[in-house]
Amino acid sequence: MKLPKPCKECSGKRYGSSSWCRSHFFARERAKRDDRKARALTRKLGTKTFQKSLFRKLKIKLDKNLSLLIRSRGLCERCGKRDNLQASHIYGRANMAVRWSDENLQCLCAGCHRFFWHEHPQEAQDWLRTVRTPEQLEALRLASLEKATWTVEKMAIRLAEIQAKLSAVNS
Repeated sequence: MKLPKPCKECSGKRYGSSSWCRSHFFARERAKRDDRKARALTRKLGTKTFQKSLFRKLKIKLDKNLSLLIRSRGLCERCGKRDNLQASHIYGRANMAVRWSDENLQCLCAGCHRFFWHEHPQEAQDWLRTVRTPEQLEALRLASLEKATWTVEKMAIRLAEIQAKLSAVNS
């Protein structure tokens, strides 16, 4: 009587007609499945649809985290209130060149943001010139004129920077 050959890995009893024992057989099957999933994900990463959805998700995360960072200052820069704070953009969010720039944001209460910043923009600009230096405002203006080329990789790096600053503030 011929004895069955042992497992190729551990010299244990073979599983069915395979060359491996039960545990090594299933480990190989899991590895094959994981490899197929990884190859499918690699193919998927290159598609425009996936890149667009990832871009949208990162955009939302960046906006939320940067808003949290700005509001963590704790008081309205104009009137000093401590409640109902909002992150206000000097150059609007549509300007992607400075959308996630700390210099483009200020912490305002809801009243100052809506009434002062949106309904009386000339007064807001006059006030802004008293709290920012002309050099800061000129640097921000020049940065806003640049062409924005945000890639998913750049956005992920910026998100990591913002999250690091946020964790430093919260600790």
